Amino acid sequence: FMITAVVKINFDNMTEALPAFLTIVMMPFAFSIAQGIIFGMLSYVLLKALSGKWKHISVTMWVIFVLFIGKLVLDGMNVL
Repeated sequence: FMITAVVKINFDNMTEALPAFLTIVMMPFAFSIAQGIIFGMLSYVLLKALSGKWKHISVTMWVIFVLFIGKLVLDGMNVL
């Protein structure tokens, strides 16, 4: 039931499709739904910014992006 939403992904726009794909793939590989969502959101912001569509990214997404980067850095340093 959960995978049926995949058919609604716009695969013509890679800045939309790749983050969705990474989210779906990273959930089982990271053994964490939260980690999958984090990788999807990070890739969304990075792809939009690098493709020149940074105006399409809301301030909220930028704040979440910075917080998630901080979380990954602190996880890597075994602080969290």
